[in-house]
Amino acid sequence: MPNHVHLAIRAGTQPLSRIMQRLLTGYAIRFNKTHLRVGHLFENRYRSKVVDEEPYLLALVRYIHPNPVRAGIVPDLAGLESYPWSGHGTLVGKVERSWQDTEAVLSRFGSRVGPARERLEGFMRSDAARADVKTFAGGGTLNAEEDRRGRSRTGTGSNKVRDNRILGEGRFVVSILGQAEEEARERSLPVEERMREFEEILNTIPATYGLSISEITGGGRRRSVLQTRSIACHLAVHKLGPSVAALSRELRVSPSSVLRAAERGATMLDRSALKEEDPR
Repeated sequence: MPNHVHLAIRAGTQPLSRIMQRLLTGYAIRFNKTHLRVGHLFENRYRSKVVDEEPYLLALVRYIHPNPVRAGIVPDLAGLESYPWSGHGTLVGKVERSWQDTEAVLSRFGSRVGPARERLEGFMRSDAARADVKTFAGGGTLNAEEDRRGRSRTGTGSNKVRDNRILGEGRFVVSILGQAEEEARERSLPVEERMREFEEILNTIPATYGLSISEITGGGRRRSVLQTRSIACHLAVHKLGPSVAALSRELRVSPSSVLRAAERGATMLDRSALKEEDPR
């Protein structure tokens, strides 16, 4: 769109904030270089909505991709196939984008790619597409009968509460709110307590990785030390939440090194999980 973009992202081990920071910063730097400008490119922070995948994924795709058609930027769905700023062309096989996940969408229309794309095109042209705009303009609905906390929060006798950050029903919304509350409690722990938990992680290193704590916290650059430190940083940054400054002092490396190590650790753990799932 002329002044904003919609993205459907499946969350993984990397926090969404980290993904968006890298994406938007990279885009802004390239845009400024191309157009010989300086300063901020984006006016506001991005907004996100958690969506329950199974009932809403296809409706989400049908809402996001035709936005240029609804805005009059592209004449119709046929024109959308070659529009460079929409993922629709990749789904129907007209544009090659290695980074776009098409299987998550096409697999819901059949196991064979050709027929699945035909059914997808019919789905995109369905009259029900008009309802998607209303669906994604609002928020999630939580039945208070499924969550006593919801009923006590409203205090109005209403049997439903809403959270515009979540699109889902009943148990899904309860689950997301509960997870957010747990993460908030962990972040509210005193720094000293979070650092003690980090030290407990460090204490497991000698038995697990065959390295001493002094090697991990000594700033060494050996491959095994860097890999182990990266995993420790990932667990500390994304699980325990002590400040990066505190971690950098504990590990005797710079704050930027802590963040880079945490990213490497996440990648290493992802690869390890994939190997466990696929022994080939």
